[in-house]
Order: sequence, then structure tokens, then C-alpha cells
Amino acid sequence: MEEWSDEIEGRTIENPLTLRVGREAMGFALRVTRTRLSYALAAGFTERGRAARRAPTLLFVPYVPAAIGRHLAEHGVSYADAAGNCH
Repeated sequence: MEEWSDEIEGRTIENPLTLRVGREAMGFALRVTRTRLSYALAAGFTERGRAARRAPTLLFVPYVPAAIGRHLAEHGVSYADAAGNCH
């Protein structure tokens, strides 16, 4: 995946995504993968998000197993998958 960055609310964010609902807007560091989400890959996403701490991480993947979803949620990583699971 190609990486890029932008300035959102005075913070430099890798792969920025801004979601707007009405007048409210929130910036995320976007991560997208087409591969199977393993614990090792999930740990990499949580560690990268923890290191950046500039914006919350939003992960789009084909499928998030329940146990890995709990792990992501416990570490502050938001996610959505093609099956409709999200946090």
C-alpha cells in the first residue's frame, strides 16, 4: 500500500482519512489490508498506532475474527470488515 501523509488539526497523519458527520469531523490514520488478519499483523497495527499517537487508527480488512477484534479494541484500533464487524 502506498503511504502518504497530511496535516489534520495541526497533526501530521499517515494515510489520513477524515470522517464528517454534520459539523463534526474526526481524523484517522487509515490502514487497509487484503490479507488474512493474523495476531502478528494485528499486533503490528496496534504497535504502529501506539507509536504514532497522532490520530486514532482505522483498519479495513476482509475479516476480523472475534478474538483479534477484542485485541484491536483493547488497544484502541478501530476496524471494519467485509462481514460487517466493526468497532
